[in-house]
Amino acid sequence: QYGPSQTLLSSIAVTKVGDLFLPADDSYLKIAEQKQLVTQQFPIAMMHAVVAIRKNNPHSISTLDDLLRDDIRFVQASPESAAIGKVTQAALKRLGRWDEIDAATIGYRTAVNEVANDIEAGSADAGIVYDAVLHTYPNLSLVRIAELKDATSQVSIGIIATTNQREAAEHFARYVSSSARSREHYKNYGFDVTD
Repeated sequence: QYGPSQTLLSSIAVTKVGDLFLPADDSYLKIAEQKQLVTQQFPIAMMHAVVAIRKNNPHSISTLDDLLRDDIRFVQASPESAAIGKVTQAALKRLGRWDEIDAATIGYRTAVNEVANDIEAGSADAGIVYDAVLHTYPNLSLVRIAELKDATSQVSIGIIATTNQREAAEHFARYVSSSARSREHYKNYGFDVTD
């Protein structure tokens, strides 16, 4: 099942079905652990929040303040449903910049890919996404801004407590999280796999 991290977590809580949980940020695994929905967790890689723009940066966006301009159509993923929205909100609240960014946002999307899709389709000029997401969007590029340098997500995989395939689930989780070959795939897709 694919979807926003919060949606997946809610599904696991209700159905108790599945073997592994791979959210975009390990904060969802911590919640799942507190609710006794997962047993073990295995860290895989990191993702960093960046500003997504069209190739060649037609609006000359280079700072957080540029996102506040009247001529910029800025979208975000919702902090209530998507990991990127949650980490962005937390980072900008710590800096006292969240309220102005919230006010400049013309729309919130359910998932990070919807933000990238809006920019690619031309219905938005900029949005905050994970750097790894842009690997599959050749018409988009990224701008790293200082205010988001601490807006990162640890990608980890957790074993769902109710799995009836515990041994296979653990074997796969260990392979994904520790195999040099597996981590190399993550690196090739834009993830930070620095130990």
